[in-house]
Amino acid sequence: MYESLAKEVVFSLRRLYELGLVSSFSGNVSARVSDDAFLITPSGVHRSIIDEKSLILMRNDGVILRKGRFRPSSEWRMHALIYETRKDVYGIVHAHPRSVVAASLLGINLEGFAEIEIFFRNKIAIVPPLKPGSLELAKAVAEVFKEDGVNSAILHGHGAVTVAESPLKAEGYMEVLEEVAEILLKKFQYNK
Repeated sequence: MYESLAKEVVFSLRRLYELGLVSSFSGNVSARVSDDAFLITPSGVHRSIIDEKSLILMRNDGVILRKGRFRPSSEWRMHALIYETRKDVYGIVHAHPRSVVAASLLGINLEGFAEIEIFFRNKIAIVPPLKPGSLELAKAVAEVFKEDGVNSAILHGHGAVTVAESPLKAEGYMEVLEEVAEILLKKFQYNK
């Protein structure tokens, strides 16, 4: 099971990178492996070369159980607190999709769009601007996921977080967010 989760985390991150939803050194993916431990992608490593050996296995309290070749993502606290908050979540994606970030800066609401209703039940949480990698951001993100039915959050001017029962499904949710944001930005530009 551990190996298949590691492969899914790597595949999900590569897909995000290929689609431009994360840049060379940004974004992170994790998978829950037990009640108090998860696998997470490393920090400061080009997304195109991350493999299963690069992943870090760590406990929710920050203790590293199996170190990859690198240090864990600076957003590991956010992943840990979400896993503590939501026992139904087994995969988390944090990305910086350009259209989602632009829409957040322009105040464009993604709710009400068909795909948002289908995949997110029209519940997209908004997190105010907070310092990336900070405990303050981690707590704020985990807090919005306490609301029943929330599986996506837009971090104003920063990115987005999606959660699901697997890393691959969380990655798919991120694709949906970006697709809707792209369409709404085009509509916004057309109506100007």
